Amino acid sequence: MKRNYILFLFQCFLLLASSSCNPTVVDSVAVKEAVSTQLESFPESRLQDLYKSFFQDRFGPGHIIKDRQSARDYILSELAEADTLTGPKTELCGWEGNYVRVNLSVIADGQMTVDEVVDALMASAKEVTADDIERWKTEWAQIEAIIEQEHPDLPDLAEDKAKIAKLLDAGQYAYHHSAPYEAAYHPHYRIILKNLLDDLLFTGCCNNKQTDNMAITVNLRYMGVDGNALKFAEEMITSGTVDAIRAEEGNLRYEYYQSLDDPETILLIDSWANQEAINAHHASPMMATIAALREKYDLHMTVERYTGADMPETDNQFIRQ
Repeated sequence: MKRNYILFLFQCFLLLASSSCNPTVVDSVAVKEAVSTQLESFPESRLQDLYKSFFQDRFGPGHIIKDRQSARDYILSELAEADTLTGPKTELCGWEGNYVRVNLSVIADGQMTVDEVVDALMASAKEVTADDIERWKTEWAQIEAIIEQEHPDLPDLAEDKAKIAKLLDAGQYAYHHSAPYEAAYHPHYRIILKNLLDDLLFTGCCNNKQTDNMAITVNLRYMGVDGNALKFAEEMITSGTVDAIRAEEGNLRYEYYQSLDDPETILLIDSWANQEAINAHHASPMMATIAALREKYDLHMTVERYTGADMPETDNQFIRQ
């Protein structure tokens, strides 16, 4: 497995190296589909948000990486500061889909470890030269013309065009999300080469690989002060939110427990039939209610994730029925 993984990384390196050799003629249909998908999923997107997706697909994550430790520390600090991790787990970038935005919720939910994400991030980075940026200017001009033709009423279009042109004329390419996008979606993701992500998630390199039909239990510990964790759990119950979650398709268990050792900690045992049920729950309006209550009681969380498995006979002997 290790030898195959190293070979795969070498193949990724060859792909990255070859991708910047020649000017690109864009596929207008693919560009239109990519733009339509983003505007449907994130209607607050401006031109600069569309630009960000396209340049991320061309250049990957290299512009935000200093070294491995810094990349790891930044992810940990972002996870600690994020109130919620909303949005899709993965989102294809640009019109070719070379790279994927991977929501940091994959770490919070236990699908990938911090180190797996960091390693994939480092392997996905590539050096960007001045010639690469010149070729990108030509490609972006094609993409921008398509966007302007298809979506002439895009908010702040002229202003964003001018800002992007100024950026590229200065020999730079990386740009941030717009303020409306940040306010609406609170993005927390990292850019990973799609083929590498596929390899991590589906060929066994990921320690927490899940199967589609395997029951999943998530243990969330809520920690606060002045009894806030208990008040949070009580309001979740009295407001009917817990009953509504239990009624969701695929929910197997949703129960709160208070620690005997630390009364300021409440444990939630949250079990689902499969990953699809969890994804549907995360996409439901219920999550906004939960997030608001977490904010109200100023709670911090830790997450552990487990998959169902049959009890081994060697363990069964210790269970009193």
